[in-house]
Amino acid sequence: MVEAIMEKRKTKTRRTQGLEKINEDPERYMFWKNGDIFNVDDLETLTEFELVPKFKAGDILWVRETWQKAVVGYIYKAKPKNQQFASKWKPSIFMPKVACRNFLECINVGVERLQDISEKDAIAEGVGKYFDTEFYVMYGSKNDWAVTAFASFAYLWGSINGKESWESNPWVWVYDFKPTKRPTNF
Repeated sequence: MVEAIMEKRKTKTRRTQGLEKINEDPERYMFWKNGDIFNVDDLETLTEFELVPKFKAGDILWVRETWQKAVVGYIYKAKPKNQQFASKWKPSIFMPKVACRNFLECINVGVERLQDISEKDAIAEGVGKYFDTEFYVMYGSKNDWAVTAFASFAYLWGSINGKESWESNPWVWVYDFKPTKRPTNF
């Protein structure tokens, strides 16, 4: 996905962080936006409460990626591919802020059910249309499967979060972003 961000093919991301309790019974809730806050209606108890997403429009995010310390600076597994690499990559979760080369500005936040993703939004998630035999095992037979960005996104989500996560159709935060420069105070 780092390459998709760098190529400006990925401009959206979906996250369940902060929605875990709601996703225990996702059918029970409805959302509506009120500025930077989302009001949530509990359809079972007929009560309302507020949720604030982790990020809001204007926030600057830094992209972690697989990396290595070089003699001078850092090298990255994602682009450019013509670099000479050392023997062992360090996982993105251990990337120090000083090594970051990609920054994103959050430009919009929404919330929706995972399976409500449109074909256009699946493309904005950075996935392409591809054929993968494993998809059939997870999501149906060859005759039922269409080569779409939606299907590719469903496969990617299931491969990362588990097939049951796609099938449960959780609520997700939808973050739109655009590349930006390194903040001066970073």
